[in-house]
Amino acid sequence: HFFDKKVMLKIFILPVLLIIISILWIIFPPKNRNYFYGYRTGTSMRSDENWHLANHLSSRILLLLSIVILVIHTIATVVIEDPTNGIINVLVISYMIITFIVIPITELVLRSKIKSKN
Repeated sequence: HFFDKKVMLKIFILPVLLIIISILWIIFPPKNRNYFYGYRTGTSMRSDENWHLANHLSSRILLLLSIVILVIHTIATVVIEDPTNGIINVLVISYMIITFIVIPITELVLRSKIKSKN
């Protein structure tokens, strides 16, 4: 049960997918402001400079956090006896952390750049 392939796939597919997405985002950043692909907030959409900085920064933060979360999931899988129940809590918390870290850090950097220009 501990190393059940279905359980392991469920646990690791999202962090690995986030790593792949962030690498693709770094390799193929959105060139122009758009409402489909990239880091899209009011601040990032105000100018091309904001857009490029926000996408550059957020893609790298996402990659770093995704790797950290993959490590946390790996450790949690080894430490928690019943991965089907305990890991779900780790998954939910870790994805909340990604959301609560990527957006505020990116926005803080963008706003500080805007203030330094004015």
